[in-house]
Amino acid sequence: MNPNKHVILYHPRYDPPDSGSHPCAPLSLLYLADALGKAGFAWTIVDAQVEPDAIDRLRGLADDALAVGITSMTGYQIQGALEAAQAVRDVNPDVPLLWGGWHPSLDPELTAQDPLVDVVVRGPGEETLVELLQRRLDGHDWVGVAGTTICRDGEVVSAPDRPFNGLNPNRNLPFDKLHMDRYGGRRVAGDDFGANFSFAEGQPFPYTSSCGCPYRCRFCAASKVYKRKWHALPVDKTLDELEELHRRYGIEVVFFVDPEFFINADRAEGIMQGILDRGLNIIWKAQVRPEHIVRLGRARMELAYRSGCRQLEIGTESGSPSMLQMIQKDSDPAKAISSAAILREVGIIGQYNLIFGFPYETERHVAESLEFAAELKRVNPDCLLPMFYFTPHPGVPLMTEARECGYEPPRSLREWSRMRWSYSEPVMPWIRRPRRLKDRILRTIVFYLPLAFPGEVTRGTLKHVRSRMRRLPDASWMWPVHMLARLRVKLGYYGLPWEWRVFNWVRG
Repeated sequence: MNPNKHVILYHPRYDPPDSGSHPCAPLSLLYLADALGKAGFAWTIVDAQVEPDAIDRLRGLADDALAVGITSMTGYQIQGALEAAQAVRDVNPDVPLLWGGWHPSLDPELTAQDPLVDVVVRGPGEETLVELLQRRLDGHDWVGVAGTTICRDGEVVSAPDRPFNGLNPNRNLPFDKLHMDRYGGRRVAGDDFGANFSFAEGQPFPYTSSCGCPYRCRFCAASKVYKRKWHALPVDKTLDELEELHRRYGIEVVFFVDPEFFINADRAEGIMQGILDRGLNIIWKAQVRPEHIVRLGRARMELAYRSGCRQLEIGTESGSPSMLQMIQKDSDPAKAISSAAILREVGIIGQYNLIFGFPYETERHVAESLEFAAELKRVNPDCLLPMFYFTPHPGVPLMTEARECGYEPPRSLREWSRMRWSYSEPVMPWIRRPRRLKDRILRTIVFYLPLAFPGEVTRGTLKHVRSRMRRLPDASWMWPVHMLARLRVKLGYYGLPWEWRVFNWVRG
């Protein structure tokens, strides 16, 4: 190993060690590693998710490294990134600390001001990283390198953005350098596809065939990083990588973490047909907007099922037309209802994500979203309705409204590292009665709707309701509560929830 050209790439944990979360393959570092290798640099990935001695290993490698690259998302991961940076600085004060990833890209000025940050790489960093390293070898300054932000003598200097030309179709991701047996991707629980995609029981293997998004959703940061442009790998390259993952590494469960898998219907069809033609025995899920399911239609969604699609994560966000307009989702709840009917016909589980607690959200907005959730369940009792609460990340357009409603974002990288969000808790200052709001939403979605429209879902508080209602002892209490739940849905009234209180009391 040539120490003059050796680069360390460090991936902190996403969550605390006692969180129970599963490791997620560090794809972003693989992209960087591929670019470094093609440019003639040696590299080592250190992943704190799967290496209990990651910090000690980092110290051992940092003594003669050319540079250390650290990735980070907003939240707990920043804490691990700072710990790693301090460990490197203690061993080798002269090695540059290069920060990249979502948080530094969205809040580069505050990030660059931290003493443990030498340069921030904004956005996709393959070309930027290679240029920075080559300049270091040549003895040239880093100020002015496109896509970087640097703090010099107390002044933050941001160079222009680096144009992004898309995912490299000639990339050769070094999966063999990862602990591939620790990142999931294996089937669990037989045909219980909910468990396979739960991230708690199954943990699908993440894979990216495209990046960026042309939409303008104001709660999302992708538009800032990718300038509302979509970039995709060719169909054959996508299939080659999927085949390598399946045949060489035994990956059976895949999550396409593309922001929107079905933007190009012909490309999606080519990938799905290719999975069948190559005999890849995988099951998969992807992220999609509901109108794209409707646009593809039943025939193509049947192809999706035959190719192994068993679940789709659908960005509905809200059932309130006025709230959708405020967040600029540019989506129609009626299309989501139509998509639920199509998925029921073809057998794919639809996971319709709902976000509550947006700035300026009113009781009416919440009621409209709950009515929308009820209609989804009526059309497709097997759909999933995960609930989230809005949390403003740096760089998202809705930060303006969040500030107007009393939110004060952290003022340094250290403060961001201490932020502990739970997207299942309403904690924003504009929510006046958070416990009441949470209980109202929770009892409606996880109790009344599953009982009003019995399905066979395998995740949530109530599972396999449809089959349990056919046998004792469950039928003795489920049928009466089922009739009451149907009446509540018809009236749109979920107050005085004595059934819910008794259920929780019995459950302990």
